[in-house]
Amino acid sequence: MNWRNVRRFRRAPGHHRRGFTLIEMMVAIAVVAIAAIAVYQSNSNALRVQASLEQVTMGHWILMDQIAKHHLDEIVDDPNAQKVRDSRVYQAGQEYEVNIDTITLDSGYVEMLEFSVYLVVDGNPQDRPLKSALTFQPISDDQ
Repeated sequence: MNWRNVRRFRRAPGHHRRGFTLIEMMVAIAVVAIAAIAVYQSNSNALRVQASLEQVTMGHWILMDQIAKHHLDEIVDDPNAQKVRDSRVYQAGQEYEVNIDTITLDSGYVEMLEFSVYLVVDGNPQDRPLKSALTFQPISDDQ
């Protein structure tokens, strides 16, 4: 082997190499990948929270609507009106179940109504209500 040829491939003293080494590129890709994973997890968590809040908000609207309907039914004396206790409601492409539990208080003049809204999945309501509310009303004389 001729040493003159080997010296030919050496760099001149003031000449620096250009570009990145493979290790530097792998470290840069790893840093970018970790940052991308963090951003993805943050966004997916935000989307899950948004979907949950949309369901709770819809449950709240349905609950307030059912409470208003129930109180209007109590005010309006229509002998043909049916007193609805539990019902299914379809809103925004979802099915919800509204349950009304009546508790007569010791006074005998007032009853407490607990309204609960459940999201219905595959024909069955979920175990936990999306939203619940308590309301009170006087006991009517015809009961």
